[in-house]
Amino acid sequence: MQDKRITLQDVLAAIEQLPDNMTPHSDYWKDAVGVLLDLQGAEREEAAERVAEKFGVTVEEVLAAAEQMAVPPEERLAQDISQVTPDTSDDAIRELCRRIAEIPDELTQSRLIAEMAKRAGKGRGVRELRKIVRQCREQLAQEIQAGTSRPALRSIKSYIPDAPVPDQAVMPPRYYISERGEIYWEGKYTELVSPVPVVITRRLHDLDEKVSRVELAYKLNGKWKTTTVSKAVIADNRRIIQLADHDVPVSSANARFLVQYLQALEMENIGHLPEVESVRSMGWRTWNGKLVFVWGRRVIFPGSKQYSAALEVEVDSPGEEQFLSALDIGGTWQGWLEHVFDPAFQYPG
Repeated sequence: MQDKRITLQDVLAAIEQLPDNMTPHSDYWKDAVGVLLDLQGAEREEAAERVAEKFGVTVEEVLAAAEQMAVPPEERLAQDISQVTPDTSDDAIRELCRRIAEIPDELTQSRLIAEMAKRAGKGRGVRELRKIVRQCREQLAQEIQAGTSRPALRSIKSYIPDAPVPDQAVMPPRYYISERGEIYWEGKYTELVSPVPVVITRRLHDLDEKVSRVELAYKLNGKWKTTTVSKAVIADNRRIIQLADHDVPVSSANARFLVQYLQALEMENIGHLPEVESVRSMGWRTWNGKLVFVWGRRVIFPGSKQYSAALEVEVDSPGEEQFLSALDIGGTWQGWLEHVFDPAFQYPG
């Protein structure tokens, strides 16, 4: 199944579900402006008109908010901090500290605090700003626990641009990826889920064994590796440790957190992840009501020059993977008789 492109009709339908006469800068506002990022040109302007009607603002204000939202939060915050001077009010400084507190990665927080301290003047050094950020973080945690604040979901590629996932794929609530690539869960305490990035890239449905699998990608030493596993494996705290055989950094220490993360990740991206039908062997079979021949990475339709790559053969080793990739389609029946059948027929024994 191909990724579904977000259309203007999808966006307008989503906006229509929002209540009327709302105020800007609420969670509803962020959601409404955020969906505009999937559109361009005239389509974005048309959707912006509907958002403007819902919130009682001008189209220009909506489009400006969309442009601002397109910039990553840390970059927007860094831009605002670059404007800080010793004359900046305490209220404005506290608001910047609140925004810093919303960033999960502590390294990024420290960098932004240090940058603001250089500009904010006496009495607002690193120690004082850290204290304010800590207070804001505690307040934010209380709001989340009380259900009064819903953290925005960030795309996986905003953390790791080269992640082999669809652009729409997002991290689940309360999960984030640090600058070092570590995955964390932030609740009452911060828990390390994985020391390296781990994502789900595809969902596979095995037509032979009638089971569902997922393809995991994980980044080791700067390179992405993949492995395909049964969903039963990633749903079990004990069985998921089997992934250690594939170099996935999982142990009894983080198995529970990795299971919870992968479950949340799949559910959050159920409509974004490609779905693939797979089989365990090549040869003749009935597929979608038609007799086809599975050959390597191709599905051949008898009596036709057309073929498809929509059905995938699952293998268990890199050697088998290499063999499958080497199989191709070409030649003619007469050529096969001449170069394969006839020579072989000379040696029937």
